[in-house]
Amino acid sequence: MLGADLIYVFADRKASFQPFIKGGGAQLTRQQTIQVDSLDRELLDPDVAVVPSYGAGFKLALTDSLNFKMSYDAWKTPIGGSLTTDDSQIRAGLSWVL
Repeated sequence: MLGADLIYVFADRKASFQPFIKGGGAQLTRQQTIQVDSLDRELLDPDVAVVPSYGAGFKLALTDSLNFKMSYDAWKTPIGGSLTTDDSQIRAGLSWVL
């Protein structure tokens, strides 16, 4: 998955708590393998699609150089024809500026 988002932050750049929303797009490449019972596996051609993505989260400044960031991201994944499914993830991380 490769994507780009525009992020809108609801706080000043120097605030210790910075909530944000984001929206954009992502390119998904999905490859499926099908196997029924004990028959041989069949590898399907890869699906490539550009899909919308969106999310929300916050960044919390723990010190001047250490930040905690957490976000919820969601996107639509094609599952065949014009059908899609909603996929999501929760991400968390630390950043340390030297």
